[in-house]
Amino acid sequence: MLDVKEIGKLIGEEIKNEPAPGFYPGSFRPPTKGHFNAAYDIASKPYIQNLTIVIGKGDKYSINAIQSKKIWDIYLKAQPNPKIKVILSPDKSPIDYIFKYLGSDLKRQAYIVQTQDEEDDQKYIESLQNAFANRVKPVVAKEKFTDEDGESTTSASVSGTITQLKKSYNEFQNTKDKKYLNDYNNSYNYLKTLFPDVVIQKGYFDEIQKILGINFPKPESLQEIKTEDNNYNKEKNWVWLEYRNKKQLNPIVFEKDTMNPEVKELLLKIATYFWDKLELAQPYDDVTLTGSSANYNYTSNSDVDLHIIVDFNKFSNPGLMKKYFDSVVSNWNMKHDLKLGTNPIQIYVQDSNEKHTSTGVYSVMEDKWIKKPTYEEINIPDGNIKKKSKIFKEKINQLVKLGTKDKERSLELINKIQEKLKNFRQEGLDKNGEYSLENLAFKDLRNTGYLEKLSTLKTQLLDKDLSLNENTEVIKPIIDSFLKFAKDELQLNKVPSVEIKSLKEEPQPSFGAYSPSTNQIFLDTSNRHTVDVLRTLAHELVHAKQNELGLIGPDSGDTGSDIENDANSIAGIIIRDYGKQNPSIYKL
Repeated sequence: MLDVKEIGKLIGEEIKNEPAPGFYPGSFRPPTKGHFNAAYDIASKPYIQNLTIVIGKGDKYSINAIQSKKIWDIYLKAQPNPKIKVILSPDKSPIDYIFKYLGSDLKRQAYIVQTQDEEDDQKYIESLQNAFANRVKPVVAKEKFTDEDGESTTSASVSGTITQLKKSYNEFQNTKDKKYLNDYNNSYNYLKTLFPDVVIQKGYFDEIQKILGINFPKPESLQEIKTEDNNYNKEKNWVWLEYRNKKQLNPIVFEKDTMNPEVKELLLKIATYFWDKLELAQPYDDVTLTGSSANYNYTSNSDVDLHIIVDFNKFSNPGLMKKYFDSVVSNWNMKHDLKLGTNPIQIYVQDSNEKHTSTGVYSVMEDKWIKKPTYEEINIPDGNIKKKSKIFKEKINQLVKLGTKDKERSLELINKIQEKLKNFRQEGLDKNGEYSLENLAFKDLRNTGYLEKLSTLKTQLLDKDLSLNENTEVIKPIIDSFLKFAKDELQLNKVPSVEIKSLKEEPQPSFGAYSPSTNQIFLDTSNRHTVDVLRTLAHELVHAKQNELGLIGPDSGDTGSDIENDANSIAGIIIRDYGKQNPSIYKL
């Protein structure tokens, strides 16, 4: 459970800690989701210059150091991180390696990862500090995570689950009893949860099995075997573990059916902090928890969907505010990695008039249910879900093969598929709610990486072969057209004048600049793609709107400021909307 002071502590540590390399020593037999989460969390800290995972020698749970490194290599392939590298300790232990590193240069400092509540870790940290004093800086990692029953999981869990899988598999082969088949199914799916989600989603589970020296068949393949029990019906008995309801609400969030007071305090603190940063006069109406974390279908990876409820009609331009909130929320969720246990906290600003299909909604402010979920037995056959998603998978695979050979055709097909997917999912939600086959098929596409394939291809196509703008006379009519469009989108009272000039020789060279005092935009178009020029123009026009709203201050132009982040996000939205109406900009 996160302490309510977690946010303040995270901010404080970033300020006080000096940059230095980090080391994460251990045996990792094998590395699990907990190790992965810890490593990527530590590496994300700005004061960690780089993180070296040092694997110790010897065998444990019949797994050796080389197998451990191969699995770490898969993790880095699934989710690359230039700050992380993995090595086998050349010395007797990883700690000996760190001793040599620090001892070879008296100026060296290092952050050493220490696992929470591990006595052995505390001992080696103390030995390093005794030798190198304050040159050694411990950083605590929460390696362990809990499964859906609240039980702690470790590397030993992998070994124990493999043993259980072997037993269930052998029993089923000998008896064909569906009981062992169900045990096998549960153990197989549980084993997958012990490894990082991104690794499973990108299809590396079989590769991990191979490294571990196991080769368990997928439960679906055993499903086809006829059992001696004539009453056995695979269509009724096979259910994805992800969509099987629990018999209690998420114990991390709720105590019986009331929100844990510490969780309530933390969620309200996050919502208030987020809203105060927007500096809007309009207060929000409520803060709610919704989605699977407020229902019986949560998993160890479910988002904690924190919705800030506000009436968009109270703003002068509800449509623009919707886009503004979407961009701010997107920035916030990418920038902040807040969690309850292993569950990511995701913020969303919801219009109080917006239709919401969730069957569980809890008011965090009022500390009561708005829509209380009811437990029901969910029985959704694997095959039915995959049948729904298969059509889209085939289309996406065809598009990936086509690649960038026919840019216009590919972009047209991608837009059609994305629109069809959006309608497909929404129809399912409207008709049968969260457990509709359409919604579950959409989740299957997301979990197996197909949606990511589609968006990656689209980005490649939009960035491909855009021509350069060197002639002012060519770009000026396009700028004039774009200014009219952006004026309506942003509801600008007065459109700034635009002067095209070279800004490369300015004291702070850039591609664009906005002067609040003269309401003037300076734009550099030389040797730039049309879309890049328009994106810069959109960015500066957003600053003009922010100036009209009285949001521009002395530090507003600082990189990473909320004003700059919002300008980047809203500019992207305007470009996308303009591009739909004027696709020729991608050819100019």
